[in-house]
Amino acid sequence: MTSQLLVLAVGLAVVLWWWESNRARERALLWARSACQRAGVQLLDQTVVLQRARLRRAEGGRLAVWRFYDFEFTDTGERRCAGRAVLLGPKLLDLHLDLTESGGPPPYH
Repeated sequence: MTSQLLVLAVGLAVVLWWWESNRARERALLWARSACQRAGVQLLDQTVVLQRARLRRAEGGRLAVWRFYDFEFTDTGERRCAGRAVLLGPKLLDLHLDLTESGGPPPYH
């Protein structure tokens, strides 16, 4: 009985992690799309890619997942530029569009 409850709890935790990860990715995509529209550039592939995730303390001391999503956009139609969205739990902490010739967003923290 105890092992069944443990399996059920682990399965539930995996499903909740997957569900919240999908919601976070959708939020990051909406923010990236909006930032690209405001900047007058085109989001490429209409996707963001999770590059890093880890636990970090949020407001009030509670644990939340800190996620880094990378994406690409074009300003000329010929070159690919890098962007990054950083989320802590459901909140957007930073969104960076690299509109310079340097070739990428700032390094991970």
